[in-house]
Amino acid sequence: MNGVLPECLLGSLFNKKQQIEIENNKFHKILYKMKGNPEYGELLGDIRFSGSPINPYSEMVEEALFNFQFSGALSRQNPDLVLYSKTPKFDSSYQNLIKGLSDDVLGKLDKFSTELLKRLA
Repeated sequence: MNGVLPECLLGSLFNKKQQIEIENNKFHKILYKMKGNPEYGELLGDIRFSGSPINPYSEMVEEALFNFQFSGALSRQNPDLVLYSKTPKFDSSYQNLIKGLSDDVLGKLDKFSTELLKRLA
């Protein structure tokens, strides 16, 4: 299995929750650590990080967030611009992204998003 699009990974989070606070530094560190976990490494395999392990950053993840915002599927709700919310366009956008993914990959995405939401809390 190859990794999935960063939009699929992010979409799986918002498929479970209406609003998510995403503080960049913390979010990128969590994703970086999860990529090193054999359970999630294959799913996150295509996501690249720059910087050091102390402060990893993925331009691919940032672009995925931007793509969701630009398409109108997500919006930012607070002055600090770290609280993302689903819009009515989200569900159709997400369904188009995951169309054609196997049940195995969808199951891994579900498990990944549950774990990531726990770590973000």
